[in-house]
Parts: sequence; structure tokens; C-alpha cells
Amino acid sequence: MFWGRYGTKGDEVRFVPIPKLGPKTLSGPCAERASFNQQKKANHMTQIGSLTPSQDGPETILIGSVKTLSLHLDIVLRPTGEAANSNRPSHRIYAKSGGGQYAEIGSAWTKEMTSPDKFGQTFLSITLDDPSFAHPLNVSAFKQSNSADYAITWRRRQDRPVAAAAE
Repeated sequence: MFWGRYGTKGDEVRFVPIPKLGPKTLSGPCAERASFNQQKKANHMTQIGSLTPSQDGPETILIGSVKTLSLHLDIVLRPTGEAANSNRPSHRIYAKSGGGQYAEIGSAWTKEMTSPDKFGQTFLSITLDDPSFAHPLNVSAFKQSNSADYAITWRRRQDRPVAAAAE
């Protein structure tokens, strides 16, 4: 698709294409801003909830909420006793129903970060699903550096480039 403008020369109307500019053609502050916006867009995670540790007898549970425009859940995560990076969930997730009862609504897996600057730190990979949802909600919970609380974050999945078929 060409972007352009219409110009007149005498009685003739003609279309003059305008070249498309991208970050590679920009220089100085404009290029830095374009690069920053691309990185921000690629790495942005939205906080949609929080979890706070609480003692329930001998076990530590996590109590919190998830809030979006169309969803408001009060949730409780109960440990299952599974180890980190196991194929089995480390927590079962329960949400309070309209009648005040708790119903199981998902699972969480304790995972270890692999990036060099955060290697070995753990986070929770959470899947919430219910027959009333159009799709499962996949989120992560990261422990906050200044407290024992967790921030529940959501990031839209990025489309992965399709590999070219070998001929």
C-alpha cells in the first residue's frame, strides 16, 4: 500500500507516492524513540491482580484477586506439595462463586526463570479456566522485590513467525 498525496499540475491530477519511513531511516532522537517504543511494546506486561501469603494452619496459602474489564475474581491458591518445574501443578486455584462457595478454577506451576539476570528466581505460571470463559486465561505471578506479595501479570501472546517450508 502506498501512502501519498494528490497534486495538480495544470489540468492534470497526479498521485505522488511518499516513501515509507521506518526506524532504520530515522536518525538522532527520532530513531531512539522509535526503538524504545518497539522494545516497550514487545516486553509490556499488564498487572491484573495480586496475591498475598497467608497462614492457614500448617500451610501457607496465597490470597488475592484478578481484575480486568470483564472479570473480577477473588482467588485462593493452595499448595499441592509438588516441586518446582514439575509437570504437575504446584498449586490449585479456587475462586469464590456468587453464592459464597469456593470452586476450583485453575492450577499454577512453580517455574524457574532462565534469563541470565534472574536465573534461579521462581514465579508462578497460572492457568484460569471455567465453562463461563471463552478461552483459558494464562497469566504469571512474580514475587515483588520489596515485599512477600506477588503481582499477577498478563501479556498478549505474540504471533510467532512461521518458518519457511524446505523445498
